[in-house]
Amino acid sequence: MSVLRFGIMGLGRIANKFVETVQNHVPGATVTAVASSCADRALAFAEKYGIDRHYGSYKNLADDAAVDIVYVATTNEIHHKCCLYSIESGKHLLCEKPLVLTGEQARDLRDKAAAKKVFLMEAMWSKFLPATIKAVEWAKQGRIGRLRGVSASFCLSRERQQSPKQFSLERGGGAMYDIGIYGLALNQMLSQERKITDVKAIRLQATTGVDLADYVLILHDDEFVADLKCHLGCYTHNEAYIMGMDGYIRFAPFFNHAQRIELFTTAPTSSEYAKQPDDVFEHEAPSGFEYEIEHVMDCINKGLIESPVHSLSDSIELAELMDRIRAI
Repeated sequence: MSVLRFGIMGLGRIANKFVETVQNHVPGATVTAVASSCADRALAFAEKYGIDRHYGSYKNLADDAAVDIVYVATTNEIHHKCCLYSIESGKHLLCEKPLVLTGEQARDLRDKAAAKKVFLMEAMWSKFLPATIKAVEWAKQGRIGRLRGVSASFCLSRERQQSPKQFSLERGGGAMYDIGIYGLALNQMLSQERKITDVKAIRLQATTGVDLADYVLILHDDEFVADLKCHLGCYTHNEAYIMGMDGYIRFAPFFNHAQRIELFTTAPTSSEYAKQPDDVFEHEAPSGFEYEIEHVMDCINKGLIESPVHSLSDSIELAELMDRIRAI
């Protein structure tokens, strides 16, 4: 395939970032069509970015022969429906995280995409960042000794009036779906050969019914523990740490858009407040989306229907884990 032609469903903030990434950082890809539930919004978005084709119907975009792959950036509650439109039309798919709202829906999409032989991937862009890949590589190489756990915090202070989607139960809002999933994905990268033996969670509920905050502990069979926090009502540094017997790896904020990691292997003294890292890796990621888009292009050019980096089994596992956390 010479140029991969994207169609975009849902035209909010993330869709803007996606188009700007394709146009400025990803040779070999283009956006040929966009769709919104509001035709006027689709027209305005298309004019803003010089895109010829625009629709007030997601189904019409899925049926457009000028689209090779659909990027679903709608609100969470219609991800499943929009993905089904695209699969039924034989389109490849990249769907924003969370892929869907339940494990059952995730399994359904996997089966239907496989039957149609179309590529489907959840847009877990953080897994494709060079700094994240290097941190996991350092950990698996044993540079911090036996792995003991991962700790991640992602908190944003949001007002309901300014962030209605995040606070809407009907639209699939809440802290875990919006930002907590990044910590779950980081834990997944480090615990692929480990079995989850227990999950503990404390959830704070907003007045709208969504989870305002989640504090989650995940225990694995070799005593590897994930300590994860997400909150829509406060700020932190939003850092993450991979912890080992002989040291730790620190992700400078924001860990979901990692561009610098630091390796510490010598024990600090009790008075050492500005300890210097033993090793540093830095890699600028102007958008952060460019790496997952390039990966998708490579998979499709190779005829794959799943990503070897973030597989549909990974997406199902994340969805089922969020099912489990919500049930606590």
